[in-house]
Amino acid sequence: MCSILESHSFTVTKRYFWSDSTTVLAWLRVDPRKFKQYVACRIGKILEHTDTNEWRWVPSKQNPEDYATKWGSGPSLDVEGAWFKGLPFLHRSEEEWPKQNMPQQTVEEKLRVCNILVEEVSDRLRTLL
Repeated sequence: MCSILESHSFTVTKRYFWSDSTTVLAWLRVDPRKFKQYVACRIGKILEHTDTNEWRWVPSKQNPEDYATKWGSGPSLDVEGAWFKGLPFLHRSEEEWPKQNMPQQTVEEKLRVCNILVEEVSDRLRTLL
């Protein structure tokens, strides 16, 4: 997104980002500091450049990101295809875009027990070594 904005001279007034992962969309609505380091860093990086209200849900079968790796033989590179023209619903009003009712859910990562072993060498044993 940053590269696209930097390489064009026109002004973008509205942006939309799409994900088929309801988990990621839920994570974007929670303070990233509540997660373990990897997830917190990824979510923090996304939120440095986007706002949560710019994110939308798209059904997996309609997600063009998956065309290359799922759902058959690969993406259609036809200039009339979704990779060039966008998904058909994007040409309709925003009210007709896919919606998923996402309940306000609590998203928590499972905390794991971390065991630490501390050994102390006594002075008496040190003199023997």
